[in-house]
Amino acid sequence: MKFSYLLLIISMFSVFSGCHYKISKDSAVVDDGNVGAGQVDFAIVMSEVIAPKCLECHSSAGGNRGGVNLETYANVKAEIAAIQSTVANNSMPLNRQPLSARQKALLNKWIEAGAPETVTENPPVQAPTPAPPPDMPPEEVVGPSLDWLTVRTLVVEPKCLNCHSAPTNRGGVNLETYQNVLSNIADVDATIRDGSMPRRTTLTPEQKKLILDWIAAGAPEFSQRKP
Repeated sequence: MKFSYLLLIISMFSVFSGCHYKISKDSAVVDDGNVGAGQVDFAIVMSEVIAPKCLECHSSAGGNRGGVNLETYANVKAEIAAIQSTVANNSMPLNRQPLSARQKALLNKWIEAGAPETVTENPPVQAPTPAPPPDMPPEEVVGPSLDWLTVRTLVVEPKCLNCHSAPTNRGGVNLETYQNVLSNIADVDATIRDGSMPRRTTLTPEQKKLILDWIAAGAPEFSQRKP
């Protein structure tokens, strides 16, 4: 008899010890209200707050207590101010455990974000389009050097000296030297412009431009071009 009584006491002690361990273990779980940095949409709020804490009363199955049904996004959005107020003062859920700190934080975060039905992830930030390179000035087209040697080589020799050189010196004009050309520069300019010289051939547009540009530049003996 004494042995049976002792076993009963030991059994009861074990049961109470187990309960105390469960209570102690549960109380060690801290709800700090941390909901992370992610975005919150209606589906999350429904699954974590409304479904477990509200729909027992505020649904068709629950009788839509107080004339409130929170089964759809539109219904919840219409009651958003009342939901926030009653959750803040713990008057809802009625006669049940209040929302945890995390559930309140989740609900408030969703409401503060405008109570969106859905959210989309932020689109990836595109790298800025690089600025186009600055416009480069057009490359200068460099023509023949404006000096006597160039003019003699490209114009006078092939177009003038067949007549205006020793020994013929047609018309009493010799154009073999720089000084001789310079002495006749006005006649050279006039006959080239009116096309009367040379007589047996014509200057190309490039040759005509070269000698006229040279004369316009003062008929320099040496190049005036900067290195």
